[in-house]
Amino acid sequence: MTFYPRKCHNCGCGMDTGHIWDNTYTFCGTDCLIEWLYHEETCFYTEWDVESDSDGEVYDEKGNEWTIKKCSEGNRKEEA
Repeated sequence: MTFYPRKCHNCGCGMDTGHIWDNTYTFCGTDCLIEWLYHEETCFYTEWDVESDSDGEVYDEKGNEWTIKKCSEGNRKEEA
């Protein structure tokens, strides 16, 4: 029989490595951590729209910041 110093707060399995949340809750893996966060409504999945959810600052796939400015005619202009 193997003994472990910690127990996963999500699935209940014994563990000796894993994630810790808020210096209190332990999780055996990323899947258990994410499942618990969703269950506790600490995090949730969402999607954002460039037009309605940004304040003019947007990012490309490399993390570079861009500023979107609206021209007086209503056309967009992107600047690095």
